[in-house]
Order: sequence, then C-alpha cells, then structure tokens
Amino acid sequence: MNKKFQNSIFISIASYRDTELIPSILDCVNKADKKKRLFFGICLQDTKEKLYALKHIKKQYNLNMKIIFVDWKDSQGACWGRYLIQKKLYNNQTYYLQLDSHHRFLEQWDDVLIHLLNKKKSQGFHKPIIGGYCPGYHAYSNKCDEGGIQISSFDTFTHDGDLIFRPQVLPPSTSKITDVPARFLSGHFIFTDGLFCEECLYDPNLYFRGEEITLSARAYTQGYDLFHPTFPIIWHYYLRPTEQKHWDNHQNGKGFIINTNVRDAKAKERVRKLLGIEKNNINFGRYGLGKHRNLHQYELYAGLDFANKKIHKNCYDARNIGSFAFIMSEQEWSNKMLLKKLLAIKLPEEVNKHIDTNLESLIMCVENKNNLLLHRVDLKPEELKHLNNNNMEWKKEVGIEDIPSHVIIIPFYKNHTFGPRIKTTEVLYYDIE
Repeated sequence: MNKKFQNSIFISIASYRDTELIPSILDCVNKADKKKRLFFGICLQDTKEKLYALKHIKKQYNLNMKIIFVDWKDSQGACWGRYLIQKKLYNNQTYYLQLDSHHRFLEQWDDVLIHLLNKKKSQGFHKPIIGGYCPGYHAYSNKCDEGGIQISSFDTFTHDGDLIFRPQVLPPSTSKITDVPARFLSGHFIFTDGLFCEECLYDPNLYFRGEEITLSARAYTQGYDLFHPTFPIIWHYYLRPTEQKHWDNHQNGKGFIINTNVRDAKAKERVRKLLGIEKNNINFGRYGLGKHRNLHQYELYAGLDFANKKIHKNCYDARNIGSFAFIMSEQEWSNKMLLKKLLAIKLPEEVNKHIDTNLESLIMCVENKNNLLLHRVDLKPEELKHLNNNNMEWKKEVGIEDIPSHVIIIPFYKNHTFGPRIKTTEVLYYDIE
C-alpha cells in the first residue's frame, strides 16, 4: 500500500440538497484526532451554488476531498450516489466510513473507530463492520441526544417485500462492554476496511427501502461480521422536517418521467429476488450475494425467514429482552418463529384530546390477556394525520408470540413527559397466509 494512505479513512457522503452537509464535514474534521488521514468522497446532488460553497470549504481547510457533482434534478437517489462514490472516488484507503450528510461526531472519533475495528480483528473476526443507528442531534440547537447507540431491530415485512427496521436502545447491561453482535447494517453509519468498497459495491439500481437489508445480507455472505458499538461515536439528524427529500421532489407532476414510484418499484423487485422472496430473471452480477456464506446462514444468524416472511422471537422482542444476534440451530430457528397476524386497531376518540403541537409520539402497546407486551409502535404526528383520514384505524402485519387482547395507548410529549394511559379492547386480528 502507498505509504501516503496508511491508516487513512475514506469517508463516503452522498448528499442531496442538504443544508447540513458543510456543518457535518467541518464537525467531522474538527473532532478527528488526525485530520490528514481523512479522505472525503462526496456525491453532491445539489445546485452549482452549493458546489462553489463546498469547493471553498475544501480550499479554506485544505481538505483531502474529491467531489462528483450532479444537478439535483438528475439525481437517481442515495444508493446510486453511494455507488458512484465507491466506484469512482475510492482509492485504496485503509478504512471505509459511510455516512449520510447530516452528522455530529465524538472527539477523536477516528481513533475510537480504528481501535474498535482492530479489537474485533484481534478476537478472530477477519472482516468486522462497526455501525448501527446513531443517536440523534438537533440541527437548530446543535445539541446531541444523550444515551447510547440504537441497534437496528426488525419491525415488519411489507406486501412488496420490503423489511422495515426500528431503532432499539441498548439495555444498561451493555454499559461495560464496547460492542455487541448486530443483525443488520445501517446505511448512515458503516465503518470497516476499505476493501468493502470492492466486495460490497453498492447496487445503483436500489432506491431507498431495501438498501440496508440487502447490504446486510451481502456483507454477511461475503464473510463480514457485524457489530454495534455500545456507546455513541456519531450522531445523526433524523426526520429533517424542513429539508428537501428526493422522494418528494422527483414526482410525475413536477416534470420527472422516471419518478420516485418507478424507481422504488424496480428496486423492490431486486430486493425480493436477492432475498429469495420471489423468482424473477434479474442477474445481479457483482451486486449479488457473497460466496463465503449462503443466504440461509444469514437467516439463521439474523432470525429471518425471507421466503415465508417470518421472524424469530429473538429478532423482534417487544420487551427488549431478546438475545443479540447469534448463529441458531435449524431447530431453534424453526421452532421460535412468531405468529403472523394482521392487526386492526380502532383508536378511541379520547386520543384526539392529546394530539397537539407538543406531542412527540403516541405509544401504542398491544398486550395479551395477561398484560404481557406483544407489540409496540410509536406513532409520530405525521402518521396520526394519515390515521385521521382513515377514521383513526391502524392496520399492520406483525409477528407476535400470542393472541392479542387489548391495547394501551400512552401520549409522549416533547418535554419527555407522559400523558394518561388509555385502554381499548378494539383489537381485531387475522391470520396471514
């Protein structure tokens, strides 16, 4: 390896019309222990004015940075942007850090990540990946949330073959260890060896949903082992309510022939084929699964049955007491799959009294007759607006371990206080073939 690039970190950032891009880069640089080891690869999907501003920052701070500029109208989405970065800008740097364009960083984050990765290698994991769902920060106040990393947990399968993840905070019992095994990768925080750019080159045909589960399966079958750090290293800006989103901009009525819905449908067809959910004629080439492990070995590790859209009890545990990822036996994998049910819950009118501008979320807990939690969902205000247009009826396909009896609804406010517990018995459930 070129001596110039020893212990270097290639930082991939695909940015779409993001006002947080430059503040994120500056925080990344200012918090690093060794700034000269950082090599930024940016796919800027924005305006010429933003390109000029980015070039000015590059020159002002003497940054190692290469930029692919694409007018935002010509963008094909985040996965396509990440593909371009890996394909055209990666240049044999030692390490690979994949981010979004809205982050904040721990002091000396570069040393911390390299130490964690080398620690896993010393324990016999030849190709470890460190990552997960980062805790949040708030752009308007630049304040980072307290608490640890959020692990990526399974939430549900969708009709079109998509897998929805949910963040789950690590339990306090992990406070004395540095990492835990992970089932899934997060697209906004991946740290591993630079070789990942070649072995797991991003599929440019993916759009948004399906990115993380396919990348997780590809990495695991390629011989990578996945880990979550148990403490925050990087923070992420979630929701971004005032920011431009690709899927909002690229719509038919706005002059785009290949719009969001077309890209999304084609991408999900690829996801279903890769995961064995359906058969079709897609040839993935270098965007397919690896040869070090097969897809079923990933199912045994992650607790998923893709073909039958089933999940293992440990993969989704509503009470957050399930074990971390581990390689299961065939018997354990098949015997502890959850019941597949379609839940239909009519929210009582009383709930409307507690929906106001101070509401952070509406916590909905599905319980059995013994008051044991079977499923939990946190409904955000924007989701409640959709429910209001559907007579306040919530429906979802879920995996649960018992027959539901009732639902407890608890308002949770932005000042971190809870409203009254509202109990309803209007729970309908249906078997899913």
